[in-house]
Amino acid sequence: MLIIQMCNSALMYAAKGNHPHTCQELLMNGAESSLVNLNDDTAHSIAVENNSILAKTVIRNHLIAKLDARTASPINSLSSEIDIKS
Repeated sequence: MLIIQMCNSALMYAAKGNHPHTCQELLMNGAESSLVNLNDDTAHSIAVENNSILAKTVIRNHLIAKLDARTASPINSLSSEIDIKS
């Protein structure tokens, strides 16, 4: 029997099977969403290819939150607090 190993991560398998709760747990516990397998697929692209809508949404929301956290700066937060108090 020929078994082809694609070097998929647990997150990739959860994405392929459309298991949103598993994706969420993996991401909350440090699973890396930017890893690629031998086909250069990420967990998100695997979810998209397999029409795994719920898993795709969980992964996409995680990626958006990571981007938002990177782009947030203390200066922007401070100016928002000042606007709220005004």
